[in-house]
Amino acid sequence: MRGRSIKTEVLPFSFEEYMRYHKTFEQIPKNFCDADIAKLRNALSRYFRIGGFPEIYRYDELEHYTILQEYIDLVILRDVIDRHAVTNLPAIRQLVNSLFNSAAQKFSVIKFANTLNKSLGIKCSKNDIYSFMDYLEEAYIIFRIPIHSMSVRVRQVNPNKVYLIDIGMVRVMIENPDGDKGALLENLVFLHLRRQGWTLEYYNTSNGYEIDFYAYHHKTKEKMLVQVSYSLNDEKTFQREVRALTQGGEELKVAKRLIVTWDDEKELDDGIHIVPAWQFLLNR
Repeated sequence: MRGRSIKTEVLPFSFEEYMRYHKTFEQIPKNFCDADIAKLRNALSRYFRIGGFPEIYRYDELEHYTILQEYIDLVILRDVIDRHAVTNLPAIRQLVNSLFNSAAQKFSVIKFANTLNKSLGIKCSKNDIYSFMDYLEEAYIIFRIPIHSMSVRVRQVNPNKVYLIDIGMVRVMIENPDGDKGALLENLVFLHLRRQGWTLEYYNTSNGYEIDFYAYHHKTKEKMLVQVSYSLNDEKTFQREVRALTQGGEELKVAKRLIVTWDDEKELDDGIHIVPAWQFLLNR
């Protein structure tokens, strides 16, 4: 008989762990004054830029790129290429680059295979790409979440959304590190929810709106819907996010509905809570 074991998932530092490491507060308070909130915003801005790998905190930011790039290269070489005897190196390197540039987006293996084979001239089967993605997920480089649906067919035909292990790593790999802050924030929210033990899927409402996260907690049986938008200053964006949560909440019978933003905070009449990222990441 095998001995019992408990699986513990260790991810890069959360925002709270980051602040504890840097001693932003002697003890993180339960309630925050204006001065505390200013410190939190400054800490989050830096965490949002460099990510959660603690080793890099000891070095100048100019060295962060080199260290994080080495992490990526070592994981791909040792945990993927060597471990699984991958021989199609051009294909897997193109896949890694494409995945990092697809943070918080749907990723279609079929479309990627067509690009690889036809546009780039790199021969690789769809089955091999699926295997490479499995290897990368096993090595904790990527995470995939499916669409929420009771239909097996719907789950099969809709691509998974992809998230990465660390937003500092994402910034190292993407073409424009400061381009899509909304995607980076969504990736950060994903990692936080995963640390808290939530099972995550995305959801498409009957009228075509996408909800970033349908979250279910197996221990508490709690459900919630979470949208992520860096800013709600644009009225069209605000209306779109609210309509998605209203429609999705009604269809899925989920009462808890959140919109996580960078800095907005408000409670709407229909029970939707708009929460700033620093507050959400501290479970306040």
